[in-house]
Amino acid sequence: MNRRNFLWSSLYSSLIYGAGSLPSLLEESHAAFAPINNRTLINLMCEGGCDFRHLIVPGYNPNQDSFGYKYWQYRRRTHRLGSSPSEWQARWEQDYHGFTIDAPGTLNHGVVFGIWREAAWLIKMYREGKLAIICNAVGGQSRAHDHCQLILNQGNLTSGVTDTERSGWGGRLARSAGGNAVSLTNVLTPFCFGPLGPSAGYEMNAVDNRDSILISDSRNLGVFESDLSIDQMSGIATRHKMARSVAGYYASVRQQGVDAVYNKIMDNELKLREIGALMNERIDFEVPLFIRGLYDDKNHNLNNNSSGQSRRVLKNAEFGEQIRNLFDALASNDILNLRAASLVYGGWDSHAKQRGNDYANGDKHDPNIDRGIEGFFQDIFGGPYYLTSDAPHGALSALWQSLNLIDKEKIVVTVASEFGRQLRDNADHGTDHGRGNIMLVMGEKVQGGIYGELFPQSEVSKYDDFSLTTPDIDGLTEIDSIFNHVCDWVSPNSGQLVFPNQLDAMIEHGVVLNSLFEP
Repeated sequence: MNRRNFLWSSLYSSLIYGAGSLPSLLEESHAAFAPINNRTLINLMCEGGCDFRHLIVPGYNPNQDSFGYKYWQYRRRTHRLGSSPSEWQARWEQDYHGFTIDAPGTLNHGVVFGIWREAAWLIKMYREGKLAIICNAVGGQSRAHDHCQLILNQGNLTSGVTDTERSGWGGRLARSAGGNAVSLTNVLTPFCFGPLGPSAGYEMNAVDNRDSILISDSRNLGVFESDLSIDQMSGIATRHKMARSVAGYYASVRQQGVDAVYNKIMDNELKLREIGALMNERIDFEVPLFIRGLYDDKNHNLNNNSSGQSRRVLKNAEFGEQIRNLFDALASNDILNLRAASLVYGGWDSHAKQRGNDYANGDKHDPNIDRGIEGFFQDIFGGPYYLTSDAPHGALSALWQSLNLIDKEKIVVTVASEFGRQLRDNADHGTDHGRGNIMLVMGEKVQGGIYGELFPQSEVSKYDDFSLTTPDIDGLTEIDSIFNHVCDWVSPNSGQLVFPNQLDAMIEHGVVLNSLFEP
């Protein structure tokens, strides 16, 4: 292995940018999950335009003028159904867990809705009052993936499609809270981009990634360290000799001093070495079984495979690895000074075959079967609760199962997509780009419920109005109005810094988000 390839292999699994606001490095670390010190945001970006109106649906209603009839009439093909109302009713009764909202005097009193049954962890969280469903939410309205993803990641409604060098709202939250934003993905997400300047007066439209950390593989972290105990004349000693040479080189250069232009490189190498060593000591324990089963297809049988052979639980194994990275980052939260974490699940652009090809065939927990976006919902929200007690843990369920209550009470999870889908299906059994959508906020301290009109009556007339070739869910509540409250819970009074335009942001009439969290 030449020196260039050695350095690349030593650094590929993680990058820590800039000077950072990391706490004083611990003198030692122990192999155990450290209690979570500070409230922490976990943000999941569903890239591609997730159709949450497939996950959360109106109850079937035989009244042909009702929302509960129009939805099934004009969305039947996305559910792979025929034209018979009896089929729609059967789909509703068999595949969705129904709720009736009993809240006199509110926008949704008497509304019947259902959550797809295989999203059982989500059902559990709603029943326990820990899931807030934010209706008619909107960020970018251009229907362009790149532009709307940029707006959502940056939390900045003014961002144009070329304004890529602006901070992310996770990075601004971390700076405001005096901590770091950690991306658990293959590349650093724009959500984690930090602003330029100190926390009291940063420039949100410029980027300084001193607080941004990338952990793409938490079990292969840091730089390779030499081991003097091995036979220095053996074949495997070459890598160890090179490691000693690199460490000595950087230590020497650091002692001599270098031009300021190289400070970030030098700082990056030092952090990778020291933080990598501390984290490797901290996470020197087995990955929790339910989390390992998300991506590992060997040495377990957690997903009730009748053949008795091990297989992974998730269709998207890479997302399972993100959950492992997240668990390890939470275990090392004191080392990382973690305040915001970023997850990404892509592939939601469901223009065709939204329910997949094999939605009705085979083992419903087989990750190799194409179930369209329902397979994605199962990956994220599936779990062994209530109506699906024999199901394996999906991603968030496995994470929750692996944490204790005290630590879970320090966490809030937000789930959003760059835009929603249109009200009517298309001829390819899918849906096209829309604007408004549902966004989710969940956690032990969230005051759950429905925020906004779940199925606006103003939409009913849109279904039959064919002069509207692309009818949308109306976007009534902008992201500033939602996420500033999340920021304030994570770090008091940070919302006005992260979202300085929140007072001018649009919010649906009658919606109050001040009560999103327990006092």
